[in-house]
Amino acid sequence: MDLSDQQLDDVLLVKKVSEILQEKEIDLIHSVINVMGKDFCIQTMKKVQDIQEQGGLDKKNGGKRTPGGVFFCLVRDNCTKEENAKIFKKQNIEKRRRYVARKKIMLKLAKLDLV
Repeated sequence: MDLSDQQLDDVLLVKKVSEILQEKEIDLIHSVINVMGKDFCIQTMKKVQDIQEQGGLDKKNGGKRTPGGVFFCLVRDNCTKEENAKIFKKQNIEKRRRYVARKKIMLKLAKLDLV
């Protein structure tokens, strides 16, 4: 299988970013590169390193975000709604499926007077 220089560069960048961030969601990193570009990805990585050196970002529940969590938080904060939808499409679909399933269960429980 031959890969073009562009594809090879993308594969290497995804691998390097996932290693640095200790992030398993390589498809999501690839989506960021495809939608926002390599320069954006590299600049965001630099911001992540700066933030981590300054103590990191807090989660809503009190813990600290992982380097990958900081990266995706910065991505969300620095892209348009359309870009966000393209990058996080798979995650948004899964989130919607869980919401619909949970709602169906709650409706069934309500009919049984269990809620």
